[in-house]
Formats: sequence, C-alpha cells, structure tokens
Amino acid sequence: MRAATLRDVARWEFRVVSRARWSGVFAIVFAALALSLSYFGMFHTGFSGFVGFVRTSMSLLSVITLVLPLVALAVGSLLFSGEREGHHLILAQPVTRSEVVVGRYLGVGAALAGSTLVAFGAAGFVIAMRAGTEGWLRYLGIVGLSVLLVAISLGIGVLLGITSRDRSRALGGAIIVWGLLVVLYDLVAMGLSVMLSGEVVRPLLLSMVMANPVDLVRVLGLLLIGARASLGAPGAVLSATLSDVGGWVLLPLAVGLWLVLPLFVACRSFEQQDF
Repeated sequence: MRAATLRDVARWEFRVVSRARWSGVFAIVFAALALSLSYFGMFHTGFSGFVGFVRTSMSLLSVITLVLPLVALAVGSLLFSGEREGHHLILAQPVTRSEVVVGRYLGVGAALAGSTLVAFGAAGFVIAMRAGTEGWLRYLGIVGLSVLLVAISLGIGVLLGITSRDRSRALGGAIIVWGLLVVLYDLVAMGLSVMLSGEVVRPLLLSMVMANPVDLVRVLGLLLIGARASLGAPGAVLSATLSDVGGWVLLPLAVGLWLVLPLFVACRSFEQQDF
C-alpha cells in the first residue's frame, strides 16, 4: 500500500464524515452524557453536583463499553455497505481496493476519534473547573481506551458492511454482533466460572477475555481506575496474568490482532468482489 494514497483517501473520507450532521450530534451527546454522569453520579446518596475524575471515570466506563461499540459497529457497517456506485467511482482512480478500504477506515476512524476526544475533552474541562483535577490521568486513560474501542469496533463494522449484500443486513449483523459481545458473552463467562473450577477455568476465562474486545477494554479500564472488586472472574484472571511478564506481551498482541485482523479480512473480501 502507498502511504500517499492512503492519506488522500483518508483525508477525503474524514472531510465527508466530519461534515455529516450525526458526527456533531455524536460529540454533543457524549459530552452531555459525561457531564450528566459527573453531576448526578452521587445523586443516590442525596448529593448533587460535579464529582471528581475518578468517580466519573468509573461511571463513564460502563456507558462507554455499552454504547461506543454499537455506534462504531453501526457506522462501519452502514458506510461500507450498499455503495456500489461510489465504489465504481473510487476504483476508477489509480488506487487498489485494499487502499480504498484502509484509507476509508482511517478517515472514518479519525472522525469518530476526533468527536470522542472533543466530547470528553469538553466534559473534562468542565469537571476540572468544578471538581478539581485529582484523578485526571485516569480519566485520560479512559478516553484513550474509548478511542481504542472505537477503532476496534469500527474495523468489525467495516467487515460486516463489506460482506453484507445491503445496508439493512449489515446493520442487522452489527446489532447482533453488539449483543453477542456486550450482553451474551458476559453471561456465558459468568456461567462457566460457576460451573468449572481448578486449573481448567483460568486459561478458558483468559481466552474469553482476549477474544472479546469489549470485555478486554472494560477489564483494562477497571484496572486503570483501581476498581479490582468489580472485575469479576474473567477480569481477575486477566489481572493475575498481567502480573506476570508474559501478560504484558499477550495483552498488546490481543489488542493488535483485534485492530488488524478484521480489517485484513475485509480487504481480502473486498478484493474478491465483483462490481
């Protein structure tokens, strides 16, 4: 792939997505969501007002792992499906199909990441003014994990969009994948942790965490903010693994595979399609 071509395609896609109305709505909604979680985070105790970055990060992590994958999966599946005429126009230029897929992915990813950073950056500024800056590094880490989750989920969405015949099927597939990763996967992990015991359960639960990018980001976020009590059985296994030297090799490998593998399969599938 040629870097200059990827840059041009990514720049073009970034401009298109950034000018879309939903991109601005996405940033506004998430900024309002972060501020609401900070302001009403202690409402159940009778206190209303902005709380610090640490408690806000804990509340924000649950919403991030629930909503961001759905948004990125839906965007990727819709933007990369049902555009045969647009594909004809792009492929008429001196670019390869893989360059089109990767370039567009980078452009859409940059736009989503930019909206995420703007949203959480604006919310973070207000929280710092109202509640102080204690724990801001943890908040920044949660923002970074949010961008990572968007990038991974977008790659899966791109794969769903390219391999689907039309947008309705692509969106349906994105919703199903979201349900599997966010809802069903945790139920299966909890059930296995109850039924199994001994040396068998640890490698199995570790494999399940590594095989689910949403769960992987959630566990990393809980470790980052120090909420080890909320990890659950799979997270506890991952935490124990990270205490070993091999854990710090396995973790970047799993994240790298989730970033690269869906995009690689999407490129191969797009190269084999007829237009």
